[in-house]
Amino acid sequence: MPITLSHLSLHQLVKQDDGELHLQLRPTPLDNDPHSEGLTEQLHQHFVNKPGKGYGFF
Repeated sequence: MPITLSHLSLHQLVKQDDGELHLQLRPTPLDNDPHSEGLTEQLHQHFVNKPGKGYGFF
């Protein structure tokens, strides 16, 4: 399934020495190039092929 990429932003979670997580937001989206498209396709395939996906009942 081809994916059309319009914007890609990667943010980072950093664990501090005290165990608290700090979020570092990327200020601008990444360029749409073959590397970002390849990363997006790999992430898509990883989650599509992941077993045990389903819906929960609450």
